[in-house]
Amino acid sequence: MSLSDPRASRTFCSQAWNHQFVGPGGRTKPCCRFRWPEVPEKNHLDRYDRLEDLFNDAFMNDLREKMSRGEELPGCQRCYDEEKAGKRLSLRQYYNQERHINEELDTSQPRISYLELSFDNTCNIRCRMCEPLYSTNWQKDWKALTGKEPLGRLKLDPEKLRSVVPHLRHIKFTGGEPFLIRDYERLLDFAVETGAAKNIYLNYSTNLTVPVSDRLLKLWEHFKYVELAVSLDGVGPVIEYVRHPTRWQQVEKVTEQLLSLSKFMDVRCGVRSTMMIYNILNLPKIERWWKEQVDTWSNATYGEESWFNPAHLAFPDDLSLRVLPEKDKEMVKRALWDQGLTRKSRKSMNHLCNYMLQEDHSQLLPRFRERTMKLDKLRGEDFRNLVPELAHLLSLS
Repeated sequence: MSLSDPRASRTFCSQAWNHQFVGPGGRTKPCCRFRWPEVPEKNHLDRYDRLEDLFNDAFMNDLREKMSRGEELPGCQRCYDEEKAGKRLSLRQYYNQERHINEELDTSQPRISYLELSFDNTCNIRCRMCEPLYSTNWQKDWKALTGKEPLGRLKLDPEKLRSVVPHLRHIKFTGGEPFLIRDYERLLDFAVETGAAKNIYLNYSTNLTVPVSDRLLKLWEHFKYVELAVSLDGVGPVIEYVRHPTRWQQVEKVTEQLLSLSKFMDVRCGVRSTMMIYNILNLPKIERWWKEQVDTWSNATYGEESWFNPAHLAFPDDLSLRVLPEKDKEMVKRALWDQGLTRKSRKSMNHLCNYMLQEDHSQLLPRFRERTMKLDKLRGEDFRNLVPELAHLLSLS
């Protein structure tokens, strides 16, 4: 690799050369984590006929040039934070070494081979950390919480993505809840029709409340393999609180279905939890419960190679672990440090502690209290009963 190769740069991210995130209604950005304020408003598929036209515009070309020079980009801050906190691999580092996506990477000719879709906000739940931009169900509480009119359903004609399908190697579906979004299935239909499906693997982020349909299972048979990243953000009442109006009994039922799929097709299921003030103390219990389910329902046993990847919440910032007062951070660290069931999960928990301790954002506690108390009243819930160890956060002056 020559020094002139962009891959030699310390800030290189392959996703700038082969990836696009298509967000609510068709607004695009370089990846799911890239900060929206750093993306021009014009980066929207309403203004273009094809996704490739956006991928090769001045914004993306400038971004690639800056990465090639080793510049840090404000939009990439979340990955930089993970790297500084000692996470085993940030998302940037993970995708830089992902062979299936990068095996055809040519930095002299950027081309989309990895597509992440979140253009439809159809969803059946309203998570504490979400908003109407990503969930139609949030409309029930949004006006009462913020005084603002909620958004309706956001969608995009998947025909605008059809031209990139023959070159794809990976498609990631988020939402909304992807198992409820029929337009995602239309894109899979395109891939099957063109013969591209056999070269593509799929990844879904699902909320564990919606089972996989028979139609979707039949489509999956044409693809390389399928990954299911489940949003297990708590056990029992914790996930019911964080992901209202989730019911734990339904989570158990869907978990059994998803893990059992591995017995007759190449479906790989793992946990991608979002950790925040509400659920951080529940993390060891989340892993223990997931281990029990893997050992019971899947064709493998839980161990060092198992997919368990809790990540810190970045938005909304008043729910972040960094908002906790110093004494509470120390209590969380004692509860988590080296508590994972595997070496990898212990590293993940230690990384979360390091991230939490790096910065003090306790000035956001008043916003945390206001948000929590308003939603508790609207939903008939009580954070103080759910997490008694942190109940005092709602009474601090």
